[in-house]
Order: sequence, then structure tokens, then C-alpha cells
Amino acid sequence: MIRIHLYRAVQLSVLVGLVVFIPLLYVLLSDDIQFQLMVMIVYFILVHTCFVMIGMLNLARAMVKKLPIF
Repeated sequence: MIRIHLYRAVQLSVLVGLVVFIPLLYVLLSDDIQFQLMVMIVYFILVHTCFVMIGMLNLARAMVKKLPIF
């Protein structure tokens, strides 16, 4: 059970790396600096919140010895 939770945590970490790379390319290739900043702040807040919620849910499931969701 512990190995499964560790494996899922590593998978989510790799997924976060890929998900952050996509808007980073947009920001680097765009010319409007104000729009870049707005997109990155909103994107970071939304994506970070989603992954924190998934992590909290999986941590709670690990504490009651259930399989992770994802």
C-alpha cells in the first residue's frame, strides 16, 4: 500500500513538471509582458490548487489505508 502511494506521488510530480512546461513556452514566446504575467499567475494558482487538493485527498486516503485516487 505504501509503495502505491509513493509511486502515485512520483507520478504526480512528473505530471506537474509537464503541466508547468506548457505555459512557460507560451510566456517565453509571447511579446506582451503584462498579459504573460497575468496568465502565469492565474495558471499557477489554478494548477497549484488542483494538485494540492489531489494531494490532500490522497494523503487522507493513505491514512485510512485506502488506495489513492488518480
